[in-house]
Amino acid sequence: MSLLQPNGGFLWERFLSTPNETERAYKVQTLGEWCAANNEPYALLEAGGELVRRYPGAQAGEFFDIKTPPVFVGRLRDTVVLPVSTFNCTPDHALIYAGLTHRDYALASDLGPFLVQILSQSLCQLRIPNEMPVVEQECIFLGGRANFGHFIFESLARWALGARIPGSGSLPVAIYDGMPERFHEFLELAGIPRARHLRIDMNLPTRFKRVWRVSSPLYMGTTPTGAHAPLWWPKGVGFIHSQVRSGAGLPDGPSSLSERPILYVARGPQKWRRILNEAEVIECVKKYGGTPITLDGLSAQEQVRLVGNARAMILHSGAANAISLFAPQDCAIVEFQPTSVSAFFGPVAYASCLGQPYRRIHCRVATAEEALAAGFPMNSEYGFDADYWVDCQALGAALKSLLP
Repeated sequence: MSLLQPNGGFLWERFLSTPNETERAYKVQTLGEWCAANNEPYALLEAGGELVRRYPGAQAGEFFDIKTPPVFVGRLRDTVVLPVSTFNCTPDHALIYAGLTHRDYALASDLGPFLVQILSQSLCQLRIPNEMPVVEQECIFLGGRANFGHFIFESLARWALGARIPGSGSLPVAIYDGMPERFHEFLELAGIPRARHLRIDMNLPTRFKRVWRVSSPLYMGTTPTGAHAPLWWPKGVGFIHSQVRSGAGLPDGPSSLSERPILYVARGPQKWRRILNEAEVIECVKKYGGTPITLDGLSAQEQVRLVGNARAMILHSGAANAISLFAPQDCAIVEFQPTSVSAFFGPVAYASCLGQPYRRIHCRVATAEEALAAGFPMNSEYGFDADYWVDCQALGAALKSLLP
């Protein structure tokens, strides 16, 4: 199913440069508030606030607590879902947010060019097109991302809640068009057949007659003081882990096979966040019986089955490291973390939720001169995508402690 326009869809600029739009103030509400006021189903399945892990902070001796998020589902009617952000506008001037994006603190940036101004904490002035695609049938919204890591924790993970909606086994699931076909394969492994993938244009606002919205199991929330705080829902992570492994024909729980590989997901010549001493890293991995692998060109099922019996996985800082979600629950995880990246979603979250033994190797970011000298002139303008060095002594020590 597809709602794409004949010419590939409009961009924001086309909508916002024409007079065919309406500007008005929208009251800001949560999904629960709107559903209660409009007699639509809503369920707060868990209130959140349970401790998942105490995580070391940037300073020596500093720790902060990572807790579970509020977990909820609700149905909206006659609502516009804005592109990418997953914010909703309803006819009664309600802008629905909080928990529907992966970062509650980014109201202005997530609303993008539709935002005229924030009038107050509970009121926004928006400019919304009058004409847009319309989805007539009731469905469940999951959205999507082009980056594999973000697709896993922002989109696929939501199915842990979507699957709890009454009648979810037959409802269409709204997915952004343009994602790699492999991502649709992961959705199929999770239990959503291809025939139910309702593809919508991620650049377009889309009106839904009735659409179920679900909270994000993994997102960056805020504390009462306004500080950013990662929130993880172990039950949701465990559900996706089990569903995808089952869909790929793998058993749930720890592996029982005696011959289990140690896998290093190689970074290779990527555009950014490259490992300048990767040859040395590979030699260290091989010393402990490990094998470098790449996921390039493999189907979703092939990727899951490749890691599905791993004894240990060594992972670079990049989108591909999300594949650790489908490794066995007793698989040891070693993750490289450049100091330019916080990395609160991905292997560290999955390992904490699944009980996988986990070590993080803090890596020094390379200077532009070092990258150039190594034959890798930096391509990224973003600091968090800088190239880096791996401390192979620390890597060896981590593997020795995890692989008795």
